[in-house]
Amino acid sequence: MRLRITLLIFSLVSLFSAVASSAKPQTFLTLISEPGDWVGQGITQTLTPADGTFTVTNTSDTVSVSFNSSSQFWYLDFGSATTVKFGHGEYDGAQRTAFRSPTLPGIDVYGDGRGCNTDAGRFLVSDFALNSDGTIARLAVDFEQHCEGFTAALYGSIRYNSSVAAEPRLAVSSTYALKGNTGTSDALVTASLCLPSTTIVQVAYTTADASAVQGTDYVNTTGIVTFQPGITTQTISIPVMGDVLARGNKTFQVKLSAPSGAPIGASTASILIRDPNLALTALAMSSQPGDYIGGGLQYLITQSDGTFTVTNVNNWVSLYLLNGDDWTAYFQGPTVARLGRGDYEMRRCSNCSPRARRGSTFMGTAGDATQSRETSRCCKLITTAAGYCKISPSTSNSTVRALWRPCSAGGATTRSCSSSR
Repeated sequence: MRLRITLLIFSLVSLFSAVASSAKPQTFLTLISEPGDWVGQGITQTLTPADGTFTVTNTSDTVSVSFNSSSQFWYLDFGSATTVKFGHGEYDGAQRTAFRSPTLPGIDVYGDGRGCNTDAGRFLVSDFALNSDGTIARLAVDFEQHCEGFTAALYGSIRYNSSVAAEPRLAVSSTYALKGNTGTSDALVTASLCLPSTTIVQVAYTTADASAVQGTDYVNTTGIVTFQPGITTQTISIPVMGDVLARGNKTFQVKLSAPSGAPIGASTASILIRDPNLALTALAMSSQPGDYIGGGLQYLITQSDGTFTVTNVNNWVSLYLLNGDDWTAYFQGPTVARLGRGDYEMRRCSNCSPRARRGSTFMGTAGDATQSRETSRCCKLITTAAGYCKISPSTSNSTVRALWRPCSAGGATTRSCSSSR
């Protein structure tokens, strides 16, 4: 992501680094807001205990910091994935903390009556220690936040009893990739600076085996990443090798070394290769332009992106996906048939007799028919995929007394439906 570069940011970041470079433990909050950032209003400021009161609270997966004075107030919420304890490291792909996917980190920096509806960003935890009673003894977090998907960023650093300098640090983020069935597909790994630098920064990277093996599961890759002044992210592409063999989910590592212009804050990332030749839980959607629900986008959501909950009762199945966007999908057959394998097509009847349920949707399977469904003068039975019958609009005046009837074999590729007319 290329961000605005201004002399103001350059000078303030340099000043910020100088203020925070002392080895003496310090507590402060610095906010560096780009023009156009709603929360920070384009202002840079540093707040210390001389300006107000700092309060830090925590749970196993979340840390919250508040600053309050007579003139302003600020709140910062940082979270790990809910199944992982909060600790040292780089957290990329963060969503708004309170509404984040259980599998993703969270960030939410707000104050003085301004906050984000949706957040995106990252943060680096360079110092984190607990007291014997579980409360926070030391904390050092540097962050980058974007409201509502806008380019303008709010950078900042929070220090609580920490001697870690507030300065640009290099990091690499863990992620996942889906293996293809042939050729190669790229694992996209993010290398980042926790704060923008005023000078060029470079770092070398290389891959290393874990359970995945180079030459079999991925292509060994090395290189150098360069950050121009003001740029905070770069993408590293690692080819993942595809095949139709069920090799299982595997991991490899990306490691940083030989930095120039900034120290390394998080040197190693773990890359998960998901194997689609195994049983896979995922939601794939393709939305056409003009579609309101999908927004014309393509979706492939796996268990790395969120948690799936599936429930079923007789003739319907519902899927709930909690990934920060929260998707729900319902699939239902007719009320007289259990949902099963097969092709279900939706039909709506119009100009029906008063006894029919106007505008109703009928979907279902053969073998679960009733002999006493409501009659309709606009619907007739037609055939569908093997073993399934469905309702289709008709201009005939025939009355179908059983909307769903068992299908009988009528050839290798056809089925016929019996009905009472």
